Amino acid sequence: MVEPIVLDAGPTRYGFLIRAGEPLRQTGFGPGVERGELAFAPQLYPLAYPTFGEDPFDAPALRVTNASGVLSTRLVCTGHERSEAHDSTDLVIELRDETQPLTVHLHATAHRRYGTIDQWIEVTNDQSAPITLHEVAAANPVLVGPDPWLDHYSGDWGAEFTPVHDRLTVGTKILESRATTRPAHETAPFVRFHPDGIATETDGTVLAGTIAWGGNIRIGFEVARHNRIRAWFGHLPVGADYVLEPGATFTTPAVTWAWSDHGTRAATQRFHDWFRGEVLRDGAMD
Repeated sequence: MVEPIVLDAGPTRYGFLIRAGEPLRQTGFGPGVERGELAFAPQLYPLAYPTFGEDPFDAPALRVTNASGVLSTRLVCTGHERSEAHDSTDLVIELRDETQPLTVHLHATAHRRYGTIDQWIEVTNDQSAPITLHEVAAANPVLVGPDPWLDHYSGDWGAEFTPVHDRLTVGTKILESRATTRPAHETAPFVRFHPDGIATETDGTVLAGTIAWGGNIRIGFEVARHNRIRAWFGHLPVGADYVLEPGATFTTPAVTWAWSDHGTRAATQRFHDWFRGEVLRDGAMD
């Protein structure tokens, strides 16, 4: 059975295609995602969370050395749960490796009050011996845009958060912070992505994304031909291989997304509202 699911937070929408025993696929990401019949055959949609050895054209979101020494992973859907609250929707999708005892849960929460979506990953070692996690992306969506630009913020003492505007061409753009005790001063953990050319304050489409992580981070945008871009958001895996004991679970930092089809101001305002309402203590008080 094929089940399309759309997490809807207003202009911020995330579409998944769930089929039992098959890899999880992404049907869309952004303001234009609609419910309804699929436009293509299921296998033509991109993988929502590609793993090492699964797709030679995508950098892996997950790379693991299993207890047996096996390096490849192929995750398939084994179930999902969706729960509705007054102004939010929680989605948990369970994925399991076809050959190794390994479970991955993709978590996503749509906050309709703010127009934002949170996303994170949990990896559980179901094996009888430790495994090693080399790379675990918190989020790995596919984006589409004919003229992609990226706003990011870097600097040093006295010049932190200096804006940088880069046009993304075919290849990979990687942002990494390696400053340990002050990573955000070197590379801020938030970016703005413009798929259709640079948006203004009040016009154009823009995606804002941030990582809730106080340590070193990696943000990547891999641009292929045909206007296809794969994003990679998460903690910096360089020199940070993680040994996961049997029965233990590894949880990534959360990534929060906010789309706007009316310029950068609306996306920024959504982040401000979300931060005051969900992150900052007593942030909603006057």
